[in-house]
Amino acid sequence: MQVESESRVQVAEEEAAHYKKLYRELLEKYRKLELGILGQKRERFVPNDQQLSLAIIAQMLGATPAPVAAPSQVEAHTRQKPTGRKPLPENLPRIDIEMLPEEVEAFGKEAFVQIGEDVCETVERRPASVVVVRVHKPKFVPKDKTQTDAIVVQAQSPELPIERGLAGPAFLADSIVKRWQDHLPLHRQERIYAREGWALARSTICGWHQSLKTLVAPLIEAMWEDALQAPYLCTDATGVLVQALDKCRSAHFFVVAAPEKHVLFGGSSPDRVGDFDPN
Repeated sequence: MQVESESRVQVAEEEAAHYKKLYRELLEKYRKLELGILGQKRERFVPNDQQLSLAIIAQMLGATPAPVAAPSQVEAHTRQKPTGRKPLPENLPRIDIEMLPEEVEAFGKEAFVQIGEDVCETVERRPASVVVVRVHKPKFVPKDKTQTDAIVVQAQSPELPIERGLAGPAFLADSIVKRWQDHLPLHRQERIYAREGWALARSTICGWHQSLKTLVAPLIEAMWEDALQAPYLCTDATGVLVQALDKCRSAHFFVVAAPEKHVLFGGSSPDRVGDFDPN
């Protein structure tokens, strides 16, 4: 009897341990379901309703935002079968290279009849280069020597974004796109242009960008006018470090975003409670 009782106690203890394990696993799964991190990424719940709130605000203001799908729903779709390699864009320039068999090179095309060809395409890249554009402006005088006053005629100099500047419009556009669109700081651009054959100081590029402020002022003003017509604007104070004689100090830039239109800077302030000034 004692042996049988001990056996039953052991079985009961094993069952209790098993159920405790199942209980802990169920609690863990329930916790994950509450956090919305169970299952595939596209089936997870959105942790907040900010996107839905913006859509409601836009609808109240008369805008027509894109419909917000329920975060827990997944649209049905059919997986497409692979159709092979996509064709290369037609706007890319082509360079044709003809490969002839050794027999044709030896006896010439006149000894053979071409019955077709196979064409294969690969993508190459030409290395970027800095080009010096030399503008020649010849001077002319009339051949008629009877005129008392000799007239010297010469074409006007081409208009440049920076008057009497060394950089042309294409070079300035390249440095601006790299800095603000590709997020390449000036010290990296300095190394890139050096590899291309021109040792250009980053301070020079910075001076060029500062000189373009007057040129792009009408464009920035038009962007502000268009942004202020949006149903709502998103703004925040972004902290930055400002150089000083003793040590760097903290300041804030007001970043203003017009959804799906513009991202603009609305002034600066030494703290987060400064006055907002779009100019």
